[in-house]
Amino acid sequence: MVKPTENILLAMKQVGVTRVEIITGFGTSPASRQQLSLGMRAVILGKHPMLVTKEKQDKVVRQSGLDFTIIQPPTLTFGPATHAYRYGDYPHKSIRGSISRADLAEFMITNLSENRYHQESVYIQN
Repeated sequence: MVKPTENILLAMKQVGVTRVEIITGFGTSPASRQQLSLGMRAVILGKHPMLVTKEKQDKVVRQSGLDFTIIQPPTLTFGPATHAYRYGDYPHKSIRGSISRADLAEFMITNLSENRYHQESVYIQN
């Protein structure tokens, strides 16, 4: 997973694209795991091989020199857009949450058009 990310970031730089958003899972970076309860951290750490790859991807994006946002949703659903989702810093984040793909797409487009969440990751869920 890291090599494709590296290739995409390189291609973006070559054609002058300066802003990137990536979607990963909540709890897949050390910083986001610290926001989880001890029980949720134990569940995530049970998926260790996936974490190694996701942590490498996170590092590659952060060190790319591009303006980035790393979006960390929990489970994605095929539900309709609700336009009612939480994001950013709020209590009781959980990997058990969900968000519809439509709401995630809306957030991503809004995030880009309003120039929010530069050089950081953000959690989002319905």
